[in-house]
Formats: sequence, C-alpha cells, structure tokens
Amino acid sequence: MSFYPNGLHQNCARAVTERSGTVQQIKTAYGNKRPATEVSALIKRIVQLERDQKADEGRIDAVLRKAHIEIADLKRRHLDPEALRHALAAIRDNTALLIRDVRKNMHKRIMAARKLKEVLGAHSLAQHTRFASEDVIDAALRTKFFKLLQRMSTSALLYYLKATIETGNFACAESIRFEFRCRSDRHLYSAEYEAIRAIQRDDDPAEMQIRLLTITNAAAKVDKRVTDLLKGGAS
Repeated sequence: MSFYPNGLHQNCARAVTERSGTVQQIKTAYGNKRPATEVSALIKRIVQLERDQKADEGRIDAVLRKAHIEIADLKRRHLDPEALRHALAAIRDNTALLIRDVRKNMHKRIMAARKLKEVLGAHSLAQHTRFASEDVIDAALRTKFFKLLQRMSTSALLYYLKATIETGNFACAESIRFEFRCRSDRHLYSAEYEAIRAIQRDDDPAEMQIRLLTITNAAAKVDKRVTDLLKGGAS
C-alpha cells in the first residue's frame, strides 16, 4: 500500500517518471554522455567542496577571534599611540599571513563550484523538481498537487515531506516545502522540519543549490571579516 493519500500518489509517480528523464539530461550536459557514476561523482564533489569550505571558514574564524582578543588586550594596556599602532599592525599583518593560503583555497573552491554548476546545468537542476517536462502538464499537476496539500494538516505535511525525500520524489518534496513555509503554525514544527532537512539526500537539487551558495557565501563572509580586521573595524 502506498504511503500517499488518494490523488497524491499519481502526482508523485509522474514526478519520478519525469525525474528519470531529467537525470539523462544531466548525463548529456554539453553534449557528452555522463554515466551515472560520473553524475554521482559530481554530486559528491559538491558535498566535499562544501565540507572543506566550512572547515576552512572555521579555521579562519579561530584565527580572527584570537586576533581580536589580542587587539582588545593591547588596548587595555594603555600603550602610547605610536607603540599601540605598531603592535596592532603586527597583529594584523601576522593574521593576514596566517590565513592567506586558506583564503586562496576558499576562493579556488568558488571557481570549482561555478564550474560544477555549469556542468550540471541550471536548467537540468530546475527540471529535477518538475512534475512534467511540458509546461502545461507541469502546471496542471502542480496546481492539483497544491490543492491536495492545502487540505492537509501541517504535521501531515512533514510526514509526507520525509517520505518524498527518502524516495527521491524531489518535485513533490519541493512543493511540500513551499506549502509548509506558507503555514502560519509552521513555527510549532520547526524542530521536526530541521530534523527532516538533516536527512535530505545529496542528489536533492534544492540541497545542491544550497550547497553551491554556501560555498560562495562562506568566502564572502570571511573576506568581509578580514577586511574589517585590517581596517580596524569590528569582528
């Protein structure tokens, strides 16, 4: 017996069928056939880039926090202005040197992430969350699906969200996420929602987009904090 209520199964089944065609589109990006193992490797590469980017962001954060502690300590020592200026400059120069290579690596990952996004193709990622390749059919199925979702309780939405993610029904999962975010009582289920997010599959296109954005944003946040430090601003 299907875990979907009446009417929901047909929409999700259609999305799964269309998804198989979308995977083929990804495999043939740039006119070169990409076997499933290569597509899987691309997805794993995005996951690894995000993991490495977060690790380096953490390393730089530790160095910057240490620098700010040293700067605050210096300012409490009531040194004469010239001595303070030299001491602060030494801390900032040393900090910039310590994180220089790490920052370079973070920016290299941005370039790698952009290339991976091009290989996967924004169009293919978007197709991954469609109910049908034809716009008219996709719109009709999506409208029908939303009508079904609107009749569900918020707790039921999360049950079906978990099920659709686990079975790879990304079109259905994306629609359920949208419906959940529109619910006025969603804050009552925020913990459960985040727990479900934690089990999302690496090949979920929504997660891939988030990972690619995270890779870029991590470097941007670090650059701003480093600039603030070198200019003598806040942490």
